[in-house]
Amino acid sequence: MDMPVIERRTQAVAILDDFTTRTGVSATVKPCRYLWTDAFGVVLFVSLYQTLGQERWLEEAMRLVADTLPGEDGQPVVAWAFAP
Repeated sequence: MDMPVIERRTQAVAILDDFTTRTGVSATVKPCRYLWTDAFGVVLFVSLYQTLGQERWLEEAMRLVADTLPGEDGQPVVAWAFAP
């Protein structure tokens, strides 16, 4: 039996909220992640932003990219990730 769209979205939001807290993206815990999970997280965050239109998901994606790919001068390298 298929789950209604709203329930799937609610479940996706709950899973990603847990991911950001558990892995140190949005919490003060020591980061514990892998590059492939970060890449998958960015795709999911951007997808939620496109689907729900909530700015928080785009901000989470940019925070995750910045945390994963800091620039040489300490500034995040995020511009490429969201280029049209």
